Amino acid sequence: MTEMLLLAIVVILSVIAGFLIPTLIELKNASKELSKFLNTTESTLKPTLEELNVVLKDVKEITSDINSVTADVRKFSSAVGGVAENIHEINRIMGEIPARVSGIRAAVGAAFGFLLTNLFKKGQ
Repeated sequence: MTEMLLLAIVVILSVIAGFLIPTLIELKNASKELSKFLNTTESTLKPTLEELNVVLKDVKEITSDINSVTADVRKFSSAVGGVAENIHEINRIMGEIPARVSGIRAAVGAAFGFLLTNLFKKGQ
């Protein structure tokens, strides 16, 4: 009976080994394929990640340039506002010039008339 039991154990172990060996071989093959896939993925992703870093640096430079241009536009806008104020002041002054010229003309005319009147009075 022990021989029978031993024979049963050997048969069971042989059957288990018969199923386990192909399974282990498949696992080994799957492991190799997975390793190949990971190596391929890594070699493919490495240049892509490097290119992505270059693109990100370019985007940072562009953003910096945009910020610089925005600051320049703000300065320009402020300068234009100052020019507009100066033009307004010039227009105001130009509007006053005719009145001042008329006043000066009247004053010169009065002074000239006074001078002539006094000259004629002294001459008489």
